[in-house]
Amino acid sequence: MKKILRTLTAFVALAMVLPALVSAQSFSGVVAGVVKDDQGGVLPGAAVQLLGKTGARDATTDTEGAYRFNAVDPGAYTVAVSMSGFQGQRRENIVVAVGKQATVDVALKVGG
Repeated sequence: MKKILRTLTAFVALAMVLPALVSAQSFSGVVAGVVKDDQGGVLPGAAVQLLGKTGARDATTDTEGAYRFNAVDPGAYTVAVSMSGFQGQRRENIVVAVGKQATVDVALKVGG
């Protein structure tokens, strides 16, 4: 009887842990970074666009100049950053891998 109880307890414990392990698997990646000016000051409110084979996604930098795109399918992407009063910038061939973060920090120059 004790052996059956131990086996049942182990089975219940495994049944509770297994879904968490399976859901922790990721089939996508992340693209994130910080946008600054050419003097090193962060730029909140900059427009960031992630362009890829499935279209475009948009984000705006937060108060620390940071942006983040979660659940990005693996592949090659372009990151385009713009802000009024600054020259826009594009970074091409950003490779996103499963379970990894591609960090794309950008420094914008004043002008146009």
